[in-house]
Amino acid sequence: MLKKLGCIAFLLALGSTAVNADRGLYIGAGFGSSDIDEPGELRDLCSEYGIDCSKSESDTQIKGILGYKFNDYFALEGTIFDAGSPALIAEEFVTAEAAFELRGISFSLLPQVPLGQSAYLFGRLGLAAADATLTVGVPSLNLVETDSSEAAAVVYGIGAGVKLGDSVSLRLEWERYNFDEALKIANIDVDAPELDVISGSIIFSFSP
Repeated sequence: MLKKLGCIAFLLALGSTAVNADRGLYIGAGFGSSDIDEPGELRDLCSEYGIDCSKSESDTQIKGILGYKFNDYFALEGTIFDAGSPALIAEEFVTAEAAFELRGISFSLLPQVPLGQSAYLFGRLGLAAADATLTVGVPSLNLVETDSSEAAAVVYGIGAGVKLGDSVSLRLEWERYNFDEALKIANIDVDAPELDVISGSIIFSFSP
C-alpha cells in the first residue's frame, strides 16, 4: 500500500503544471556510508547470546534518484537505495556480529533554501518501504540466526548542494531511517534499529 501511494503521488507531481523558471525533472546517483545509530533492542539481543556488541561497523550505501523540482524552494523526490549491511561487532575469542541489511525505495518532500546563485540548503521528510534482513550470530562457527521482512520507515534529513552549471549539481546529505517494525530472531521480537546515512550525490537537471 505504501509503495502504491508513493508511486501515485510521484506521478501526480510529475504531471503538475506549476510554472517557474527554475523547475523540471532531475535524475541522479548517490554514494555514501550507512551506520546503525540507535541499536535499541538489537544490542539486547546480542546480550541474549552472551555477546557485547559495543562496536559498530558501517557499510556502503548506493542510491538512484528521480525527482521533480517545482521552483527554488520545493522538490519531490523518489529514490531506490541499497544501504548495505551495517553491523554491531564483538571481537573477543571469536568475532560475533548483529547485521542489519536494507534495500528499498523512498519518497520524500525536499524544502530548499537558496544561498546566492549557486548554493542551497535542503531538508528531507518522507517514507521508505524496504526489505530488511536481520542476522545475529558467530559466522565462523556457523551459529547464525536470520529473519527477513518488509519494513516501513520515516525518513528525514538535511543537506547542502552546489550548482556546477545549469544542469549539474553536487549534494552532501545526512539521512536517518527510523523504523517501527519488529523482526523475529530465535523466537525473540526485535525492533529494527535506526540507520544513519551520510552520502554525496550528483544530480542532472532537465528544464522544461
